Amino acid sequence: LDVICLFSSVAARTGNVGQSDYAMANEILNKIAWAESRQRNGTLVCSLNWGPWEGGMVTPSLKGVFESQGISLIPLHAGAQQFVREVQGAKNGDLEIVLGNGFFNTLSQHENGAHRFDFLVERSLFPQLEDHCIKGKLILPVAMALAWSMKGVHSLFLSATLLGCTDLQVHKGVSLFQQEQERDVIQFHFKVLDEKTCAFQLHHQGELCYSGEILFETPKIGQPQGIAPTTGEGIPPKIGQPQRVAPTVEFPYATPALFHGEAFQVLDSLQLDSSYGVGFIQPALLKNWKLENEHLDPTGFDGAMQLAVMLHFQRYNQPALPMKIKEYRQYSLPTDHLLKGIATVTSSSAFKTMLDIQLFDTINHTLVMEFQGIEVYPYSI
Repeated sequence: LDVICLFSSVAARTGNVGQSDYAMANEILNKIAWAESRQRNGTLVCSLNWGPWEGGMVTPSLKGVFESQGISLIPLHAGAQQFVREVQGAKNGDLEIVLGNGFFNTLSQHENGAHRFDFLVERSLFPQLEDHCIKGKLILPVAMALAWSMKGVHSLFLSATLLGCTDLQVHKGVSLFQQEQERDVIQFHFKVLDEKTCAFQLHHQGELCYSGEILFETPKIGQPQGIAPTTGEGIPPKIGQPQRVAPTVEFPYATPALFHGEAFQVLDSLQLDSSYGVGFIQPALLKNWKLENEHLDPTGFDGAMQLAVMLHFQRYNQPALPMKIKEYRQYSLPTDHLLKGIATVTSSSAFKTMLDIQLFDTINHTLVMEFQGIEVYPYSI
């Protein structure tokens, strides 16, 4: 045989209310795929774990249930094309493959414990990306790249609480929807390092673009899930004013430093000098964003990056981009409360600025996000 392709269900991986028997039956198909792959050298073996289709067992009433849960159905033509791509383009080792029209449209598991996700980015589903363009190119923000990566880790560990990321690095910017395309594909690679760390790489068009290590914890028996609000170790919850007089920047988006369109214009009331900055940041819920990851606020994160860029621009009159973050921590779940960012420059030159940033909730005065070791580098307009 050249190919053995089994049709399983996403329920085998995620389960579903009232379908324990159905989930078990489909997981048996996955296990058969693993067994056959070990016995048949040279044969392509895969088990396709399909999400719900627009047809078949999905009645109009069941379609409404899926839509209420935010689960998109697989169009018949798109599912058929995806099947052909998997059979023609899959490599040996991609055994369990989850397919759907939701967040990750393909997931593959390898015997060495590594995982691969293919994420189909639909332009119509992410209209805010149109407001993140550099030199006419639509660039994937670091915040959304990390949010999607964390979503991938959460799909591997459904009970896990996502805590943050270390050693986040931009190797190359991701330019989406080239040649006016309406969809694009991003590939994620994950490798579980230990019980609290999962390394990830984000690839686009065959090139490494982002990498880092996502931190998480899984609850012990009897331990509640979710992030407990905290003010962070050794960090006071008070959000005092700057310690020195600083000029005020009324509208930072009028400067060459920030290229962001309306959806990303979240930074306001800046006070800056060469080594210190304060600004107010609108969270995603205030901007009416649809959150892709409940543990990461994309506009809060991006607003912190904009504050870092403005500090470099304040001193050197150069636009810059964040390229590395040593450590990012999320201490509470996203809210609709206005955030206050406080940034401190730790080292600076015309070639690189390093700084730390803390974001506080302006209502309850708790620490929401913390960034250590942000590195921004200048670029030419």
